[in-house]
Amino acid sequence: MTINEFKTLKLTPAVAYILGIFFPKFKIFRTKTNRNIILGSISYNPQPNKTPHKCITAEQLTTHWNRVYNFLETLPDLRQSLLHNNSELFKGAKLKKWGFSFYLEIDSTQSPNDVKLILSAMVKRVLDSQNREIQRCFLRGCFDGRSSVDENSGLLALDTSLDSNDLCLLDRIADIFCLYRSNNSRNIKDPRAFQYRIKKESLRNFINNIGFFSERRKIDLVDYLNNIGR
Repeated sequence: MTINEFKTLKLTPAVAYILGIFFPKFKIFRTKTNRNIILGSISYNPQPNKTPHKCITAEQLTTHWNRVYNFLETLPDLRQSLLHNNSELFKGAKLKKWGFSFYLEIDSTQSPNDVKLILSAMVKRVLDSQNREIQRCFLRGCFDGRSSVDENSGLLALDTSLDSNDLCLLDRIADIFCLYRSNNSRNIKDPRAFQYRIKKESLRNFINNIGFFSERRKIDLVDYLNNIGR
């Protein structure tokens, strides 16, 4: 599916979820067969590392894949756009983490800013829809893809490359669910990504009203809240 086709789809919870995967941070990549695509990834640290109990298992990764795949039951074309990160199509994209990604084809003339404008316009549709299920699934997609619990600060952190206008859109949708944030702007020389962060007092609300398809991320967040007595 192309991004031009994606943007014309009827806005449903499943389309909003996929939009949430792409919106915070996408990657443009030219495949070995000279196809221009954008990637929206669901990524995890591979095992083993210094804290193996915090890493996803192969079984949990399969469960996550199945939940997302089944959620797309009415969108067969988008099911075909879901591939594991080690798939042949993605070779050379430097997807170092475990997981899987959605891809959409783009024209050779479409710049990163063109892609950004298309995604931003779709998020505006999510905001204007006044449909809580669509808005909830959009936020679930955002945090299902690349979020993690920062146990030192007590925040649910999402890596993003959003500008101030897009952050405002995300804020307005988060406000609908009373999710309080603590934005983290890092020094321009800091190689780490900007983070969009949900505050500790909103984490139980997040679990109850947004949630994850990712069992690993749910376990990490619930365990943290239980450990601090919330």
